[in-house]
Amino acid sequence: VSPQRIAIGGGVVKAPHLLPRVRQALAALLAGYVPRTAVVRELDTYVVSPKLGDDAGLAGAYALAADALVLG
Repeated sequence: VSPQRIAIGGGVVKAPHLLPRVRQALAALLAGYVPRTAVVRELDTYVVSPKLGDDAGLAGAYALAADALVLG
């Protein structure tokens, strides 16, 4: 089982050179190990920054709190 997407957030992701370097390193580390060829072919859409940008952490905390209230 592998994740559908890897989102890297925080201030470090604002450095324009970071995500391409992470993708290159991931491709080298996988070295054919992961059978999902789509992961290797589409690293630009597999390793991404959060769509919510700086609000991703806040939105996640809100979602967890809402679930806790509903689930009791």
